[in-house]
Amino acid sequence: MTTVVLVPLALAVVTEQYASRLALQQAGEQEIAAQRAVEEAEERKESARPPLAVEVRQLLPDAWSWAFEDALDERELAHAGELLSMKVGGNLKESGEADEAMTRLGGLRLDQAKVDGNWVPVSKHHVTLIGQRRDPVLVRGLEVRVVDRREPPTGTLLATAAQGANEVQPVLVDLDGSDLRLHTVRATSDIPADLRPVAPHLDRCTLDLAEHEQHGFELYVVSRTCWCQWELVIETVVDDQEESIAVRSDGTASGEPFETIPWNVDWAYGTVVDGVRQGGAFHGYDMRRWTSF
Repeated sequence: MTTVVLVPLALAVVTEQYASRLALQQAGEQEIAAQRAVEEAEERKESARPPLAVEVRQLLPDAWSWAFEDALDERELAHAGELLSMKVGGNLKESGEADEAMTRLGGLRLDQAKVDGNWVPVSKHHVTLIGQRRDPVLVRGLEVRVVDRREPPTGTLLATAAQGANEVQPVLVDLDGSDLRLHTVRATSDIPADLRPVAPHLDRCTLDLAEHEQHGFELYVVSRTCWCQWELVIETVVDDQEESIAVRSDGTASGEPFETIPWNVDWAYGTVVDGVRQGGAFHGYDMRRWTSF
């Protein structure tokens, strides 16, 4: 009679099956752990960046008016007149070159808009808010914070007539007032339209931005008396966590502040070349023959 011993073979089979199940289980656990590590890394990366990304683009003024901290001499005035002739009569490339040359001359570009019935100095920027969190970002505060106030430049003013029609309905802040929240405006049907501040912007709309969702607006900032440097302050709430974001002219918190430069042809300048009173522009005249007034 022959006896066959199968116990070792059976034990080996069972051991192999157990090892296979254990390997599968461990592989699953490792995959879960790896996935959890990826998610945790993404959460850390997400929490390290602001709830919103902000893109800023300066809007070019409609007129070609400039202020200078120092009075221009006759040669510089003549050169400025030549640059405006290039601006008006040149192509797009020459127009840009005229802007750059006037800046090198020391010029500060000026702008204005009609607000509450009067032409007032403004700066204009297009601002885009972009959600950066998986949870919705609630924007519950939009205001301007002034970081520096200085006297307006009084060297030379080169003023041209404004051509802007105020076709947009921007949000607006008046730095001469005490309420520096962004305000919604109502534009009249006049040409150019008259902008009438109505109420704080967030009283009229709710901003709740999902990830990658965008909200854009044109921001007009008024200053009649102060050469003001300022930043935009955005108050956000994400998953019950509050966070304040400061935004400067390059869209970051650490860049150069925005600035709004006041001006008026009736102020005392070293030299005023008033294109409004002289026929609409300061080109086409011999700048060297003009005197202060």
